[in-house]
Amino acid sequence: MKTINTKTTLPIALFLGTILLTGCIGGFAGAPNTPEGVVRAYVSEMNDGNIRGMMKYVVDEEAALLDEVDQRDLDQLGEIMRMVNVEITSLEVLEEGEETALIEVELTMSGSMFGQEMRETQVETFPLVKENGQWKIGGQTVPGFY
Repeated sequence: MKTINTKTTLPIALFLGTILLTGCIGGFAGAPNTPEGVVRAYVSEMNDGNIRGMMKYVVDEEAALLDEVDQRDLDQLGEIMRMVNVEITSLEVLEEGEETALIEVELTMSGSMFGQEMRETQVETFPLVKENGQWKIGGQTVPGFY
């Protein structure tokens, strides 16, 4: 059985886990260039434990923060992320303009993490902006990054 180094992984898990629990999430493969599609694709990558894949849907400036994280730590965090399933239970476009959008998402998170069962539902609102013609999560900051 593979062990997880909690000294290095826990701070990263808390940092990126906040993103998971506070936003930027959805659930189907492929990402049409719509605000809804980006949010759903982000969640799909998250459920797969693919952190680098998730960052494809976040504004470049904030996604670049990942470059400072060791790949082994990312792999361990991906293992932790796969312990929890995040499902979009509702998604509503609150605002959509030419360059910005605001999406409200109700998320249900369930699974077993470190021997404890969890199930939680919460509602989050996410800003999206167009960056080089593509919708990305962020703009003002991705919820949970700061």
